[in-house]
Amino acid sequence: MLNFDDLWDRCTTFKSSELSISTFCAEDLLLVLCLDLVKDVAKPSELRLIKFVDIRELVRAKQDLNWDIFRRRARCLKLSRVVSFALRAADRLYGIPLPPEVRREIDAQRRLVELVDTAITLVFVEQYLRPGGYFHELDTILITQDNFRAKSVVIFYFLLLAAKLLGSRRAKGPVAVRKRTRFGF
Repeated sequence: MLNFDDLWDRCTTFKSSELSISTFCAEDLLLVLCLDLVKDVAKPSELRLIKFVDIRELVRAKQDLNWDIFRRRARCLKLSRVVSFALRAADRLYGIPLPPEVRREIDAQRRLVELVDTAITLVFVEQYLRPGGYFHELDTILITQDNFRAKSVVIFYFLLLAAKLLGSRRAKGPVAVRKRTRFGF
């Protein structure tokens, strides 16, 4: 079980010119972000692209992240599959720099591929069902991608899903898409 006293004991301090803020250490923050993403998969109306972006940005920003400690904590908390799911999802959408041993561990869990694709599809399904929702997610895509090629690939994927969902919604309705989704963590 995740113990917040332990998280608090490992906190680090972020200092700017005007203030000082305590925050989780990078390994704990990544664990919390992975949990947050998976939690929102269970309630798709809460799932946003920014959750995937947060994971990507932390991994990119923290070059000194200790992956051994992170993986050990995930195993001790019995969250290895949750972490693998979240990292695979963020990598699938945005491509994140993972150490080879972490990538091998994630790739070994082949069953997660279908679950990740379903979760990514849910992001777009839920946004389609909410008026103006696509524009918020499209804005996230445009802001968070670094280069034109990455932006165009994700936008193309976004538009393909939107077209596919338009067809499936007309044919079956939004509830049919939700009923097919099952996550077993």
